[in-house]
Amino acid sequence: VVNLSKVEAEELASGTAKDGFFRGLDRLRLGLMTSQIATTMRNFENAGFRTFIDAGTRQAENIIRVGLGKREFSKEGLFGGVFDVYKAMLNPYEAQVVRQAFQSTMPDTATKLFREAADLEASLAAKGSIKTIRNTANVLNTFSDNVFKQAMLTASLKRRLSDNGQDLFDIMRSGKFSAIDDKILKDSIEDSLNFVYQTSFSSKGGFFEKIAAGTIKAHRDMPFVVSAFMPFPRYIANQFKFVYEHAPILGMLPVSKKAVKGYKDDLINRSAKQVMGLTMMTMAYGWRQQQGH
Repeated sequence: VVNLSKVEAEELASGTAKDGFFRGLDRLRLGLMTSQIATTMRNFENAGFRTFIDAGTRQAENIIRVGLGKREFSKEGLFGGVFDVYKAMLNPYEAQVVRQAFQSTMPDTATKLFREAADLEASLAAKGSIKTIRNTANVLNTFSDNVFKQAMLTASLKRRLSDNGQDLFDIMRSGKFSAIDDKILKDSIEDSLNFVYQTSFSSKGGFFEKIAAGTIKAHRDMPFVVSAFMPFPRYIANQFKFVYEHAPILGMLPVSKKAVKGYKDDLINRSAKQVMGLTMMTMAYGWRQQQGH
């Protein structure tokens, strides 16, 4: 993914990733697991659920910004960007144009973001016939994965530029896509990865990040050992991250030095996720009450 280590990125780019029979066989097994239609449908349903969470979070963020005087009290101020992911999915041509501009401007990064295989662990250390079989079997999962990522990339760029007083398509019409601020591009890419539970974790991060990064590395380095009980550790770590961010009260607590440092800048987004987390909890409680338990 975008946050690959230098060694992993070089191996992927050069095709020299170390391979072995058992390692390749383990990657093939994982690839065939993600290729199952049932798995693809579950991933599709989950990403569909995330569009609802994303829209609700953006709505809450807008209301908070309006209340703090950071956005105008208007239709655009209250609802701007709320349905951007849906728009990018229902009008894929728009998202594809953004993706093409992104690929032209940052080809290496785009290749890593919209990769061939739908699971990063299966991408590393796989080549030859094993890689061909795995990639062929993963066509559906990879397609749905990339559709959601290009939709989220487009939505995030539109929102972040709009919050900065800019318009994405005005920039593209003037041929200045490459002039977009690096931080906006980086954060938009991160949003895309977050959306499909593919964010990478650093061994130099907080306690949780170190555990996640270590587990992912062990999963890659020791075939069948970690994958026997945890086939996709990156996905699970991202799910834990999602739960933590939306858990009422808990999500407001910074759990790393990086989070502490950027806490003030991230406070509105954290608060919006708390609102959405409380909304989900209330809906779940109400549904449970209706079941008579």
